[in-house]
Amino acid sequence: LDADPPADSPLWEIGMGGGATFTPDYPGSDQSHLWAIPFPYAIYRGEIVHSDRRGGTRARFFRSAGYEFNVSGAGGLPSSSAKNVTREGMPDLEWVGELGPRLMVDIMQNPEGKLLRFGLPVRAVLSTNGHHLRDQGFMFAPELLYDHPNLFDTRADAFVLVSVNFADRRFSSYYYGVEPEFATGIRPAFSAKAGYLLTSLNMGVSFPVVDPGLKLFLFSSFQTLEGAANQDSPLFRSRFNSSISM
Repeated sequence: LDADPPADSPLWEIGMGGGATFTPDYPGSDQSHLWAIPFPYAIYRGEIVHSDRRGGTRARFFRSAGYEFNVSGAGGLPSSSAKNVTREGMPDLEWVGELGPRLMVDIMQNPEGKLLRFGLPVRAVLSTNGHHLRDQGFMFAPELLYDHPNLFDTRADAFVLVSVNFADRRFSSYYYGVEPEFATGIRPAFSAKAGYLLTSLNMGVSFPVVDPGLKLFLFSSFQTLEGAANQDSPLFRSRFNSSISM
């Protein structure tokens, strides 16, 4: 996605992409799986709906020098409980989507395009298996983004994003709650609570491989769940997670 596209860039760009990610089954899981995902993509450079690397796809409702108020989204992959020893016999984890308002404040931006940006998103969380849509609570995730276009005077663009994530009781229950009917001798019933979820360090770099239009994107994420509100859950198996994608 564009950081600061040229003035003559088209309003729309549509294409196909693909990637692979090796990621934990859920936050705090001690098992990970490989996903290979083809996907269509669209970039829209409108005044209200906008896509770029510095904020993802969002609807901008207010923007001035150094400030932006928008609606943004995020998501998560599903997980089969049959393939996760800790969750065996429990309902599968579904596709997760997040949507909500976000205030973004530019702390630093220089003429070369380097940017330090602080964000305050609050998002409603929904899950689906394709047949229904379920409310899974809310997330609050203050974030700090550093974006560096033309890294080392090359055509590579890099970013670092740090976020501190908090969740309400419903969201925490989705991942860490164990209802009595799913309790076993080694997995006691557990009632999850609201509070701190995790801190995430995300790093990515993209660079063109073939002109025009073909880019390679490398992404890694490191998460610490030390001190998480639900670390006593029998489903909480690891205080550190990591993933890698390309």
